[in-house]
Amino acid sequence: MSFASVAVGIILGQQTPLREIKFQDGFFTLNGPEGSSKISVRPGFEAMNTSTGRLWLPAGGSILTFDEKGVGFRKNNRSTYATYASIATSDKIFNKSEIDTINRDVAANKKSLDVSAVSGWEKIGETVYLILRWDDKQSKPWLEVLMRYEFTGGKPKATFLGRFDSLTGARGRVNDKMIAENGKLITVTHSSKTSLLESYDIASKEFGKNALQDKLADSKLIEGSLLGLGISSTPAKTYLISLIDREKHESQRVAEIRGNIQGLYSPAVLQYSHNSRTMLLSLTTGAEIIIPNNCGIESVAAGMLLWTPKDKPQAAALYSSGSFRTLARWSKP
Repeated sequence: MSFASVAVGIILGQQTPLREIKFQDGFFTLNGPEGSSKISVRPGFEAMNTSTGRLWLPAGGSILTFDEKGVGFRKNNRSTYATYASIATSDKIFNKSEIDTINRDVAANKKSLDVSAVSGWEKIGETVYLILRWDDKQSKPWLEVLMRYEFTGGKPKATFLGRFDSLTGARGRVNDKMIAENGKLITVTHSSKTSLLESYDIASKEFGKNALQDKLADSKLIEGSLLGLGISSTPAKTYLISLIDREKHESQRVAEIRGNIQGLYSPAVLQYSHNSRTMLLSLTTGAEIIIPNNCGIESVAAGMLLWTPKDKPQAAALYSSGSFRTLARWSKP
């Protein structure tokens, strides 16, 4: 056997293992270079019900809650609720003239000193961080503050950490406009002039901010990715889509779409619908595919796993998340 033949044999022996999709008892099993993983056909992505949403976070032997009554602490089937009127009129946040204006608005029933909502939350170990929000009577936010909750000895201790430079633009009672990453709490905020990528360093207790290139109306940071989605609207009733890079502290317009946004998947794949069609759009490459309306979707290490019908799969395919190249297929025998 020649040296060339031996070399070819070694290369063939080192080829990437074939990918394989199996389905049994409500679970897909994926086998490939990334290893083996299981994915349930139960929804991996569920839109948050921000209007009636609730928090229920077990921590330090207690349960921190947020509902229509505000921030609560539950232990041994007994609940207590905290009030934060003093924060809403604190001289750490506002000057005397601003505090006087707030008090006049409260007296005129234009504002309330009660917390309206949670704009973002993260639990790190047994410590919980919340962005508390105050809305006026027209449901417009006028204050957000960052709070830390610790449960030493089972008793809650609330600490006011400060506030970000602008407001998150979160809506509803409970939203998720904050993520924890590498020892920092990160969010995107919006003012009338600019959008900012803001952070709070847990160790140094310092706030930081970087202006984004695009003025956004709304945003969503993607869990498990260094990227995020930015949205702004046009007079033509389309959406301008921006890709937020948290590592580079920048944003870039990448697409314009028409329709309804339905989901967002790691690392940066947007699901939206228009004219009875459902599409997946890669925010990093611009690639797009049309998918069945009754389709289950899950982001996995290799890319995007899609199956249909959603509840009782008859077929499935694994696509790369950048080009939507087909990596593997499965169909019910």
